[in-house]
Amino acid sequence: MARAISICIPCFRDLPGLRATISSVLAALAETPSIQCQFAIGLNHCDFAEDDVLASFRDAGSHTFSIGKSGGYLEYDDSLRFTISHASQDVCLLMGCGDIAKPGLGLA
Repeated sequence: MARAISICIPCFRDLPGLRATISSVLAALAETPSIQCQFAIGLNHCDFAEDDVLASFRDAGSHTFSIGKSGGYLEYDDSLRFTISHASQDVCLLMGCGDIAKPGLGLA
């Protein structure tokens, strides 16, 4: 039986950090194919678009992306709420932009 989780990542102008976080989660979850992940990403006042994020992850398998772009700058708490509002699963893991998932993430 597949388990589904949302990985929530608020991002403030750090496309390389966002890509590193997503890549590390995908690598860690490759060990546990029974987990389906929805990446809920909040782009807070970013100067790049959703397509810039997705371009690196066209082959993400069963994992999906829900990306929202704020209309202007959001303070920290509002940025977290904005990002989490894009999550659709019952379980949500909040990661910082640039955080790196360790092997075994899906086993916890």
